[in-house]
Amino acid sequence: MSRQTSPSRHGWLIAVLLVWTTATAANENVNVWDGQLRLLPSDRWTSLGLDQPEFRDGASQSEGAWILPISQRGALTLEARHGSLQSIAGGALQLDGQLHWQLAGQALQWQGLRLQAGSEHLQLVLADSAERIWLLLDHMHFELNPLADDLRFFNVDMRMGEAMAASLNRPELAGSHLGQAEILTRFQETPVPSDDPDFCQPVRWPGTLIDPDHPEVGRYQADVQLIDLNGFTVNRCETDNSSCDGPGGIDAPMVISPSAELRNSNNPDTAAVPWFSKFSGVFSPYGNDQHPFLVWNIYRTDADGRLLQIGRSGVKHAFLTVNSACTSCPNTHPQNNFHILWPNCRDTYGTGNNDTNRHLGPRSEIAPNTVRWGRCGSTSDANCDGENDFPTTTMFENRTRLRESTLDLAMHPGAQFRFEGWYLVRDDINIYNTMGSRS
Repeated sequence: MSRQTSPSRHGWLIAVLLVWTTATAANENVNVWDGQLRLLPSDRWTSLGLDQPEFRDGASQSEGAWILPISQRGALTLEARHGSLQSIAGGALQLDGQLHWQLAGQALQWQGLRLQAGSEHLQLVLADSAERIWLLLDHMHFELNPLADDLRFFNVDMRMGEAMAASLNRPELAGSHLGQAEILTRFQETPVPSDDPDFCQPVRWPGTLIDPDHPEVGRYQADVQLIDLNGFTVNRCETDNSSCDGPGGIDAPMVISPSAELRNSNNPDTAAVPWFSKFSGVFSPYGNDQHPFLVWNIYRTDADGRLLQIGRSGVKHAFLTVNSACTSCPNTHPQNNFHILWPNCRDTYGTGNNDTNRHLGPRSEIAPNTVRWGRCGSTSDANCDGENDFPTTTMFENRTRLRESTLDLAMHPGAQFRFEGWYLVRDDINIYNTMGSRS
């Protein structure tokens, strides 16, 4: 993607969701309103004939983002528990402003818009007063600024809704990736904070004795599960305008990336899992910046039964975990800064941030049997000084690249395709439930 939201303001993350600590034993609803929706469109919009829209009635553009103000006419109700976002309980965020396009001589108008809960976990949809769904917003990360009572959703996947696909006469494009979004909003009323510093102390790291006085009881174990592999998206093709023209056109290499969700297990011996972004420091339990890695592959089975691997990714370095839908060990834990995946908590990574240069690297830098990254001498630390070199890479490096012809059913009649993903987690006791695939 040429434009990305950035989670770089990690100063916020130390106190993330501190205001939700009132609900330490039961769920609590909190309302948010006001702010703005920021759409960060990819080059896909241009290839669909939707260039710069006309901004009306308060809608605007800034630094490449299309901005729609969120009013105070309504509120979105969020369900929280232990400082963890559980679900979107109801309500809606009413949006001011309109976006207008001219498409093949006809007007496409977005007006009377609102953000409301979608059908998937922690999903929002951009709908109008006629209940037509224009965009799907999901796989979101979130943080808040406790000093200003702000809640921020970022790295949000922006996907095409059915109404938009119908307006383009391309119903098959419903659900396809269109870029990323960011939602900035605030609480109507600030809940009263309350800390429980002894809750889930000490951190249950992998290998830690469950009961030091009785070592025969055993040790805590990492067991992370991949719970959803949400298909894959063709992000771009290696052409002059990055667009893909499909069967019969230019046989260009294309980039494909997935969305994925995982959850930590919830057993008496389940360990917390370190999730520290690279170059962020030295942390327990391994004395480094340990984090999981995500890789994915694409296979084709031809009509004659031959199985071919037609695409493979580089490696995605995980960098934070949102800890949603938790039932224990809240985000208000004194040692939490969104870099620990707690037992029974969920995490998500969308198509957008699985296609971000700064989080991608070569597979060859990972020792898969120990799930350790060889930082020294890597593309990010070539001189081995422990500092990030921020290497310059293209939007086609360290990605799944395969030519359009490999997916062309006219060239491969009767073929079937399978997409596979795997989260590599250090000391995970069951590598198979961190793998998944779908046709």
